[in-house]
Amino acid sequence: MSKYAALDGPSSCRYAPYTAPWDSVAIWVTANVSLQHLCARHQAALGTVRETARQLKSCLESLFPVLETLCSQSCAACQSPCCHVATVWFDYKDLLFMHLSGQALAVKQLRRDSEGVCCCCGPSGCCLPRLSRPWTCSWYLCPTQKNLLAGMPRKAVRRYETSVAAVKRLRKQLETDFIRITS
Repeated sequence: MSKYAALDGPSSCRYAPYTAPWDSVAIWVTANVSLQHLCARHQAALGTVRETARQLKSCLESLFPVLETLCSQSCAACQSPCCHVATVWFDYKDLLFMHLSGQALAVKQLRRDSEGVCCCCGPSGCCLPRLSRPWTCSWYLCPTQKNLLAGMPRKAVRRYETSVAAVKRLRKQLETDFIRITS
């Protein structure tokens, strides 16, 4: 068994407890400074990767109206909100996206507070702009939201599913191309 949590999201982590990458503030800052340095050093070669980040941003933004609708219809009345029970963090692809598309970065890796709630969870929900949240926070739909989505017009559901698939593909492409260019 690996002693490390999988970096592609908390749902795939079966072997380790909460072991988010870049868990201390110092390591978080170092990771982001390193990515910033790589982006600056390879500025000229990263044109296609930045274009992938722009496409990814567009795909993410296309999901937000549906997500806002689902959240407005489910989260306020939820007895066990995801932000109170889930363990999420920023993964490498999240950081790449934020650096390459100019999104605001969180001041630290997400973690739970002393009450087990995500540190970015405020009285009205998440304090982070949608584009600055981990992909997991947008991708995950609770059972109530899945039921609400299933009740939407077929065309809207297909558009949502197509966008989710495109986001996953673009995140992978972003990572692969960035590593290839900067290695």
